[in-house]
Amino acid sequence: MKRVVAAGGLGLALGCSGAWDQARLAKEDLLPGENRRACSTWVEHVNGLDQCLRVTYEDDNLCAGVDDAPAALAPWFECLIEHTACDGAEAKADWDACVPPSAALTELHG
Repeated sequence: MKRVVAAGGLGLALGCSGAWDQARLAKEDLLPGENRRACSTWVEHVNGLDQCLRVTYEDDNLCAGVDDAPAALAPWFECLIEHTACDGAEAKADWDACVPPSAALTELHG
């Protein structure tokens, strides 16, 4: 009887915390993967540079499908973030400093 109560209590706690929904979404591959999270972080960064870039990217549009890429894109997006900033009203974007994922794949696979 104690096991049933403990399991029921755990189920109730997980259900209330949203963990069941998270587990279901992960199982169905509906949660964003590492590439999507990295892209979303970059979009948020760029959208926050209002003083010099004055752009608004739509995360759902720009980042759609990035989890299907055959390469890890997180390092590239992190590099883009590091090389995109404002200096007052002037944009400082040195994206050439970031090796695009296709070039990285070419380097790896010759």
